[in-house]
Amino acid sequence: TPCEHSFPTRRSSDLARDNAVSACKCFRPLWQSSRADPRATVSKIVRNFGEQVNGEALLPRWVSTLPVFVDGEEMAPVYSLLLELIARGHSSVSPSTDAATHVTKVLVSALENADLPASLQRPMAQALKTYVSSIPPGGPTFAIPPHVEAKVVADRKSVV
Repeated sequence: TPCEHSFPTRRSSDLARDNAVSACKCFRPLWQSSRADPRATVSKIVRNFGEQVNGEALLPRWVSTLPVFVDGEEMAPVYSLLLELIARGHSSVSPSTDAATHVTKVLVSALENADLPASLQRPMAQALKTYVSSIPPGGPTFAIPPHVEAKVVADRKSVV
């Protein structure tokens, strides 16, 4: 349930925001469970309290911090939110913006990572295929490494 607390929404100091979020009893379980990776914390907060968070300001910056290179446990909330944003066509990951190259690199990096949870491998491969095909003509191009392309092709074969 939503809490009654208000948090700094403008460009206040990160320390003030961190203190406000960690002091709130509503956010504390999310905050304490993912102290190792702030991206995972933000992912969990956005997914659980999205209506109360100014995602339009937060999400482009969050996307710019990706990919996650270590800690497979934290990959699930981070990449689940990324997949959700791609599926919704959120402006922070739109293939028709400057973010297209970065998002493509993030998807490729995730698929190259041996720590990527098995439950995310197929959705990430599908997202990469769909995302790259939705980049408008004349948009940025990115060469997908052959070993990642093989995962996308293998995913296509398993769907048929």
